[in-house]
Amino acid sequence: MTSQIKNPPIDVLMCVGPRDVGRLFPYSLQSCVNRFECLNNIVIVTPVKNDVLNVLSQNKAWLAEANIVVLDDHDVLSERLLEWPSWCKQQVIKLHADTLCTTPVVACLGADTIIFNRINASHLFSDSAPILYYNRYTHTSKHLAYERCRVEHVARLLRVPPTRSWELGDFIMDFMLFESARLRELREYLGKLYGSEAFFHILPKQCDTIEQKVVFGEWTLYAVFLLDVLNARVPVQNSDNRFIAQVHSENELNNFHFNASAVHFVDKSIDLSRVIKIIEECDRSERTR
Repeated sequence: MTSQIKNPPIDVLMCVGPRDVGRLFPYSLQSCVNRFECLNNIVIVTPVKNDVLNVLSQNKAWLAEANIVVLDDHDVLSERLLEWPSWCKQQVIKLHADTLCTTPVVACLGADTIIFNRINASHLFSDSAPILYYNRYTHTSKHLAYERCRVEHVARLLRVPPTRSWELGDFIMDFMLFESARLRELREYLGKLYGSEAFFHILPKQCDTIEQKVVFGEWTLYAVFLLDVLNARVPVQNSDNRFIAQVHSENELNNFHFNASAVHFVDKSIDLSRVIKIIEECDRSERTR
């Protein structure tokens, strides 16, 4: 990667659910403001707007320089989509990121994802093109098998063989770039396949379990569309659990080394106090460098 790439302005989209507000959302937001060097505006979409606004009000000191827009789910979703499960709604919101943000490239950041090391254009672009990251884990192969299953489901939805995407498999990043123009192309393509209400045809009817969620995923849909529908020439790079890492359990937390640029704390039953202590230790270390 080239280290001299100029940082372009990039809007960040965050979907914040009711369970996120009292957990890692404030820390995720602060890490984005402090360590994402391309940051332009932050757009937050949430079904608990007042709760999010309260968090922002309580943290005015470090948010003074940030331009943040908070939208209610009702502002961006149709009445019919509002009736769908929260997980499905967040997928649709992210796949319409270009309609909520203004920059040609939009970053989606999970509300339970913390940026631990500074992220700039050199991490995100190759020859001015957004890098499409995939992930590998050293401790287990079950995540890759699961994500390849998701690729297969998504490829069937897009009606293409996953020729390029299957080998890469795991596109779950929780800090990922969407090109606005590509998102529009994706929705146009889905419209041709399924009509004007395409998402009602492709979203799962149930998404309470990981077995139900494997049939869909916004990152995977975008990746398979680029690689196997458009056959686009995009830079592809292995995150190797270093650009974006995931902590799925207390056991993984016990053995985790926080050297990734950003970490997604997947399991909401993970001891919050332990995670906050790690975040605070990182902040102190950064201040003393």
